[in-house]
Amino acid sequence: MLRFEKNTYKQLWLNPVILSWNAKPISGGSGDDLWKRPYEIWSHAESLLQGDPLEFQRTDALTTLKRAIDRRVQQLNALHNFKSIPIADKPARSLELLEYLGMIRPFMLQRLIEIRNAVEHKDSPPPTVQELLIFLDFVWYFLRSTDTNLRSPIEEFSLELRESSPYGVEVTLGSNTNWIPKIRASVEPSMFSIDPKDGWLLTNMVKIETRQQALEKSSLDTGFMGKNPDDILFDGEVRGPKEAIVQLIRISLQVV
Repeated sequence: MLRFEKNTYKQLWLNPVILSWNAKPISGGSGDDLWKRPYEIWSHAESLLQGDPLEFQRTDALTTLKRAIDRRVQQLNALHNFKSIPIADKPARSLELLEYLGMIRPFMLQRLIEIRNAVEHKDSPPPTVQELLIFLDFVWYFLRSTDTNLRSPIEEFSLELRESSPYGVEVTLGSNTNWIPKIRASVEPSMFSIDPKDGWLLTNMVKIETRQQALEKSSLDTGFMGKNPDDILFDGEVRGPKEAIVQLIRISLQVV
């Protein structure tokens, strides 16, 4: 029977298949009470485009739409502190970073950049009313797609092999962990390795024991506790590879 004589290891590697398991929210933090403010700004832009707006009204509508975008981005950054994400080569500009994290789709990113560029090129005439109405729709969809991240941010979620499975991973992740994923896992022995494996999740400061060892200390058998005596239970911090950390962040920002 498998036993661990020491219960802490500096490093272990976890099979990346867990990243494809079913994600479910566990708990969240406090949201931003002012999440509606960008909609108020957006409504003002909509009012400027009623009827047959003059050139200066179209210019005002454009800058107002950009202000709605900027306000939402500021809210997201203030709540989530995306700059602290420990990925050295992440995009520096805010909109591109949101797309990198999976919060907005590439086509939406392109439209939002068009708005940003149109405002920055002040010597150019404003877009047509038809173009501005398209921008108006895209800004509304941008606000809608990021509402949940402001109103009900997720700080803890689970990855489950299947419904009611004894195997799974609980992940705590967000600005409160400086975007370093902290995990508690229950897996079969074949799912982890004490030797490096390409593409596997590098986990540091691991506390580890078998299901049998855990039950010898306590009769409790709740949550992800495995099924067989040799199943592995461990806690740790995911420190690589970069792709795995980014995927966990994307899951945390999209799970509902």
